[in-house]
Amino acid sequence: MKYYILLFCILLVGCTAAPKETPQTEPPIVGGPCEYVSTLGQCSISAVESTSVTFSFIPDGSLNLEGADWATEDAILSKQYTQDVTNPNFQLGESVACKIKLITKGTCTPVLFETQ
Repeated sequence: MKYYILLFCILLVGCTAAPKETPQTEPPIVGGPCEYVSTLGQCSISAVESTSVTFSFIPDGSLNLEGADWATEDAILSKQYTQDVTNPNFQLGESVACKIKLITKGTCTPVLFETQ
């Protein structure tokens, strides 16, 4: 009988003990904050569709790869890029002043373009 009373007391203490607090952790950051390096140049238009434009990038000087360890000059300069646009008013063969932005920190879009 005293074993039942002892077992009851152990269960009672175990069930009424304060729950352990788990440390609060910050949710993981998805996306930013991101940092980029920029290079000015020309976007040479090779195709124009109703909602997109295809082009290659030609830097005005040397391509800034500082901190963009994932990128190589050959890969960046030999690629044809396609950008969605809402109102493509570009002409085939036209060169447009633009800026390429290569990611150096974060998990955002790795390559961005801005027209000047």
